[in-house]
Amino acid sequence: MANVDLWPEWLRPKDAAHYTGLSRSYLYQLISSQVISSYKRGRATVLKRTELDAYMEKGKKEAI
Repeated sequence: MANVDLWPEWLRPKDAAHYTGLSRSYLYQLISSQVISSYKRGRATVLKRTELDAYMEKGKKEAI
């Protein structure tokens, strides 16, 4: 992942997909199954970067 400090705190799904490396459709599946939260800012759906980081950390495998 790129330097986290360069990314904004709130990401639209397209940007969140680029940030995490997950597909946009998979992110929408995670949102609809309430695995990750989404928020509305006007008409836009946004995701919080720190929540995406936490989701990605849950899948982290420990080095042997």
